[in-house]
Amino acid sequence: MKTIVIALSVCACVLIGTGCKKNSPPVTPAPPDGPSVGAPDETLKFRVVTSDPENDGVLYRFDWGGDTSGWYGVFPVGETCQVKHAWADAGTYQVRAQAQDDEGKLSLWSDAHALSIESVSVHPARGVAQVPVVWQRSHIPVAPNRGDKFSIVEH
Repeated sequence: MKTIVIALSVCACVLIGTGCKKNSPPVTPAPPDGPSVGAPDETLKFRVVTSDPENDGVLYRFDWGGDTSGWYGVFPVGETCQVKHAWADAGTYQVRAQAQDDEGKLSLWSDAHALSIESVSVHPARGVAQVPVVWQRSHIPVAPNRGDKFSIVEH
């Protein structure tokens, strides 16, 4: 009796077409790798990679902290997915990634990568300052028809 049940189970797997292959979801990705500070409308790059127990191809999508992207890929296991995104508004965003194997199994969402989009004029992480300036006429006499001279002063 046991032999018949096993034989029927094997036949059912073959007929259904699954071959009784177990498919596990991809490993949950690490938080996306990317900058932690940016400016409104600045395009920023993020990278993510994961593995799959069966070495299936992997697709990725991103939660940008308010909207979710479509799927990127299929990437071979171990190949990094790199995408670009820009935020219009200043604020703090939590960027996460999720993987799906090419058999349709979903990983859990990754932990978040914190991102601050700042509209202030100084970005210390980059060492760049955007200093507001005011144009003033210089006190240097100017010959007629030679144009005006200007100097930049901090205000």
